[in-house]
Order: sequence, then C-alpha cells, then structure tokens
Amino acid sequence: MLISSKNFRNLRHSMDLNILMSVPDYDPNRLLYLSPLLPLFKKYFASFLGRNTKLTKQQMNDFDEFKKSLDISQDQYLINFTCSTNNKCFTKEERLEIYKQSTFAIITPDEDSFQENFYESLEAGAIPVICSLNAILPFDEFVDWRLATIKIPPSRFPELHFILRSISVQDLLEMKRKGRFFFENLLADVKVLTRSILSLMRFRLQMADNDEVIQPSIPLYKTINNSIWEYPSFISTATRPPYDDEYLGPSEMPVMSPQYAHNFTTFYLHNYKLWNDFPFATSTSLKFLPNDFPMPSDAEFNEDVSFGMRPILPGSGVEFSKAIGGNRRREHFTVIITTYNREQILSNTLERLIGLPYLNKVIVIWNDFKRIPTLSAWPRLRVPLLFINGTKNSLNNRFIPYKEIETEAILSIDDDLDLKQYEIIFAFRVWREQRDRIVGFPARYHARFGDTINYDSNHTCQFYLQAYTYHMPQIIRDKVDEWTNCEDLAMNFLVSHLSRKPPIKTTSKWTLRCPTCKESLSNNLYYFDERHKCIQFFIKVMATTPFFSVSSGQIQCFSKQEFLQIIKNVLDTCKIFKINFNY
Repeated sequence: MLISSKNFRNLRHSMDLNILMSVPDYDPNRLLYLSPLLPLFKKYFASFLGRNTKLTKQQMNDFDEFKKSLDISQDQYLINFTCSTNNKCFTKEERLEIYKQSTFAIITPDEDSFQENFYESLEAGAIPVICSLNAILPFDEFVDWRLATIKIPPSRFPELHFILRSISVQDLLEMKRKGRFFFENLLADVKVLTRSILSLMRFRLQMADNDEVIQPSIPLYKTINNSIWEYPSFISTATRPPYDDEYLGPSEMPVMSPQYAHNFTTFYLHNYKLWNDFPFATSTSLKFLPNDFPMPSDAEFNEDVSFGMRPILPGSGVEFSKAIGGNRRREHFTVIITTYNREQILSNTLERLIGLPYLNKVIVIWNDFKRIPTLSAWPRLRVPLLFINGTKNSLNNRFIPYKEIETEAILSIDDDLDLKQYEIIFAFRVWREQRDRIVGFPARYHARFGDTINYDSNHTCQFYLQAYTYHMPQIIRDKVDEWTNCEDLAMNFLVSHLSRKPPIKTTSKWTLRCPTCKESLSNNLYYFDERHKCIQFFIKVMATTPFFSVSSGQIQCFSKQEFLQIIKNVLDTCKIFKINFNY
C-alpha cells in the first residue's frame, strides 16, 4: 500500500520513503535547461523562502543575527518570511530563478514544503543548507547526502555565516557537482524516480537479478542456422612482423571473464560505491564492477586462492611476461573494430592482430549496412573473428555491449589504427592496474579560447559500455549520430564524469597515422570544427568540463627491438668517432 503524505515525523526507517512525487515527466532535453556548475558564486550568497509562523522565536532571532552578519560582509541575500498559508512562496518559476541566483539555499524541515524546496534547490544548482541533523532526505538509507548538502544543528545557526564562508572553493564545487549528479540520477523526473524507487526496494529485499538489457546482434554474413559463429572464408597470411618477435605472452585458448561475481556483495561491500558514484547501475545485477578489489600480492602463492594467478618467479623476463600484473587472475580482452566501406584497410588491421596474446576474440562492427564486404577472404586469426551488422551507420555502435563480448576488458579501435602488438599488451597491463579509467594511445588536449573550449585531435571496461548505451543522456548519442563524429569524446566525457579521473596515455606518439588510407573522417576540413562544437554541447549537457589536464602518462621504456636498435646506434656512433671499448 502506498500513502502520500507531507508529514514525515512518523516515518518508519527502512520501510517508508520520504520523496517528492510530483516530479515532471521524462524529457530528453531537460539537462540542457539546468544551471551549469560555474560560476560558483551567484548574486545571492544565501536565500530562504518560508513562513515566520513555522519558526520559533529563537530561530527568528538567529535569522536576524545571520542577516546582520551578511550585511557587515556585504554579502547579498534574499530571506523571505511572507510565504502564503498554502506553503507556496512565489510561483515555481520564480522560486527556481531565486535558487539559480543563490549559492546556498537555506531550508528548514519544519516547512510542509521541505521536500519541494529541497528538490528545487538541487534542480537550480544551489547547495542546500538544512537546519537540522534529523531531516530525512530521499533514499538516505544508501545515498550519502553529506557529499552534496550541509546539515547544521539549530544550536549552531548563529555560526552559519562563518561556517559557509570557511568552506573552500574546491569543496563547494564538489558539493555542487555531487548535488547535480544525485538530482540527475535519482530524482529528476518520473523515469529516473521510478528506477530509483525500484532499486531501493531491490536493495532492501536483497534481490539479485539478471534483467540487464542485452543488445541483439545480427550476423553480417547469412548462414544456414543464422548463427553469428559461422565465419566467412579465411586465408593464412604472413607471420608477425620482425618488430614483434619478442615474447609478449603465452599462446592459449580464449579466456572468459567471470560474470556476475558480485551479485550479493553488491548489497553490502559495494553498496556505498554504487549508490553514490554509479546510482544508475543499481537497478540490476552487474556483470562486472568498474573497481572491484585486487587481492594481496602474496595471494598468488597461496593454494586456496591462487587459481588462475601467474606468480612472478625468479628467472628471466619470460616469467614477467606471463604475469601481466594487477594482482588479479589471468584474463583476456576483446578487440572491437568499427568500420565502414574499407575492406582492405580492415584486412590490414586484422593482420596486425595475428598471434596477439591475451586476445579473447575480435568483433568487427560493419556499419555499411546496405551491403556485405566484397573481400573474398579475411586473415585467419587464432581466436574467433565475428562480423556484426551495424543495422545503421552509427558511431554509437562502437560502444554497444553486445552479448558476444565475454571479457571485462575491451580494446575499441578504428579500422585504420596502426598499433604494434607490444603497445597493445602494455596498455592492457596498465588497464589491469587501473580498471576504472580509459587507457589510450594518441595524445589529445582541450584548451580554452575566449569563451569556448576547443579540441585538437582505448582499453576500457564493459561497465562503461552499459553506461554509454543505456544510461548516458540520449541527446548525446543523438548528437553523435547527427554529426557522425565525437563518439570517442562522448565516452571520454562519460568516464571522466563518473570516475573523476583522466585517461592514461601509454605511447609517446602524438597521433596515429594511416598512410594507406585514402579516405578518413579526420581528413575532413570540418572534422575538428565539429569536435569543438561537440565539446560545447557535451559541456552544456553535463554542466561542466569533466576533463582533467595531465602532463604525464605511462610509457614502456623499450621493447626488445627498440633496445637492440639503441645498442646498434651507440655502436655505429662509436665506429664513426673511432671510440674503442676496453673490457
């Protein structure tokens, strides 16, 4: 039985909910109308909308002292005690405009409109200041509202101005960001609120489920039984190039990543992280978590927990190559290649993957859905090579979590990306140690020019594919389709927005060229202009730029071939200058 009431004094913890139910219907463009995070300080330092009949004499005296303190410091404020008896201060549009012009919104839980004021302050981008330690906030069983609100006991209200002024700019921005994040993912509209309520019930009842959305895949090649595991013709090609003759890892059968390993610990061990960092992911059991816990380094030497581990033993570099780091069990990665109408370039890229260790399978997403490739045969790999029909020419297909992806680690590349195998394996090692971040290759930067931010021309995990395809705002994916561009920017925005960490660059290269490519999106004169516009649009949707400026990366010192080349160069130099070595 559901009962709606404005009186929460008799609310039963772990049974009842204290939330505002009169929220708007779902609108995909709603985020465009919300206030950005910057500027931080608004016209009013603080605002209060309420009735003096709901305040005690002591509270009225405290407000008088608060206003005197604000006057002395010349901080502007709007404090209104003349709300009507139906608890409405101005119209909703007027209240939102006041909150949009306020850095802090003071709210007292004694007001019958407490939940409405709380909702509107978050919607407008003001930081709620709640004059009570006992106020019940939405979903506070799991959501830590201390990250986004300020709660003070009534006895300390005389110190309020000093307390608010003492908070650092960094802390205020983070609280404002977190308030916007909670609003978008828990309260914003009917769709979000319904999902949040059902997630709360699921966690209360500790119900694991496998109701995850699975994107159907359509085989590119027509087969007798319509199975995606039926292959086109293959041919054996040349062996690996000389620069990859060093040992990179064992040749073994494909290894799947364990799935749904946290079905029940989600309700305990991972509860806080999910609700406060990934609240959109609480509605269903997850195949993988973006940051589960690594085991101690000595676990690999213990028989009861060492299954699947490859301990580093004394010896040569072969043992080190077998142990790919991260204090985790062995695992493989899936390569996803998105292509359109470039068969020979795709074939060349597939050739470079021959013999690549730790590879589970290669999935090619063919976006030229009106025809099948004309190439008669493809390079033969030692792992399955699957061709999926994109059904439409959308760059968003690159990040769809197809059911054929059986690993947590995913290397998503373009069809013209020329990478050496040791570069791929090194990036995989780095990702295993920092699994909640994007690990990439070419360098990129974002810079501010006037009032705009411009852009000048990855291993990731399957969790972020789910977030991109099913939880990222739809208007971002629509914009990617409209411009046929910026899907990589959208993914970087999303991961940086969720993890609050920058991507990791793992090569010394500034960019990756494809000299054999006659046509490329990046060669288009307007390609980077569109990417500048993408950034402006994504910032408007996400309220700020989640990117971080970094001046470091992780680069493998030398491959075997590079090291031998350095030695050769040194010896050649010595010969030129007639330098002799005495041993």
